[in-house]
Amino acid sequence: MPIYEFECTKCDEIVEILLGINEKAPKKCDCGGKLTKLISLSSFQLKGDGWYSTDYSKKQTTTAMPEPAGQGQDATKQSIEKKDNKAIADSISKDVKKAKKG
Repeated sequence: MPIYEFECTKCDEIVEILLGINEKAPKKCDCGGKLTKLISLSSFQLKGDGWYSTDYSKKQTTTAMPEPAGQGQDATKQSIEKKDNKAIADSISKDVKKAKKG
């Protein structure tokens, strides 16, 4: 059950009251003044696995790629070489564009 805060308009006393969903809020203070509901900060925190602070706030680490079935290390070496060749080609392409501009 949530705790609600009410302030008396007559004596300025703040009262915390535990209310269920179906319960009605009190209308009057003990002094006879009218109670008004206050808006207060909640102490709600998300903790544990599955929330942004634990899953997405850190940089994701890469895991080792599994080897293709039946091909062994040769296929892995070939894919790495293809990636390296593409990176080199991209780098040369950028250098050529800079040379043309400059």
